[in-house]
Amino acid sequence: MLKMAKVTKSYHSPSGPVQVLDQVSLHLRSGQSLALTGESGSGKSTLLHLAGALDEADSGEISIDGIALQHLDEDGRAALRRDQVALVFQQFNLIPSLTVGQNIALHARLAGRLDRDWLAELSSRLGLADLTGRFPEQLSGGQQQRVAIARALALRPKLLLADEPTGNLDEKTGASALELMLELSRDSGSALLLVTHSQDIAGRLDRRLHLREGKLSDPAP
Repeated sequence: MLKMAKVTKSYHSPSGPVQVLDQVSLHLRSGQSLALTGESGSGKSTLLHLAGALDEADSGEISIDGIALQHLDEDGRAALRRDQVALVFQQFNLIPSLTVGQNIALHARLAGRLDRDWLAELSSRLGLADLTGRFPEQLSGGQQQRVAIARALALRPKLLLADEPTGNLDEKTGASALELMLELSRDSGSALLLVTHSQDIAGRLDRRLHLREGKLSDPAP
């Protein structure tokens, strides 16, 4: 589902280019989950942005479901993000003028795959059923994180990318959200790439990789 081959990425700084990713290669099959660990600044978020077609690599190849990202124009990349990829980032990125229910339904509606029964199940299991008429500014940070997770899962994406998705949640709610993501991966064949600092969470996924100074390796035993 997701393949990255010898991917490099640098950013410009006042002192010159800073290499963030150095010859990174990974593969993730449909229905498989992969935990990505690493210190702050190691390039994890950059890797997620590249995998989600939000940014372009300097070199190397990235493909999603056999579609090579380097061959897509911006419209093609946007269509791929709309139809096949869902992202959960720590910033939430909820739309303030939409209610909770409308935010949850947004991505699936844009992709033409709105399933109201599935939305109701997500809202119930993530403790949002009584909050669907509220607006994001009326929610706590943890509640907004749950809305962002529900919005991503509502699409039933082929590729789900998540950056510390349970970081703002209490232990019980975080465990429920993680189980939903793993269930989606197993039952619908979605591939899940999840960034986490928690070894407990990483241990629940199928595989683990560690990013250090822009290079991927198996985690230390």
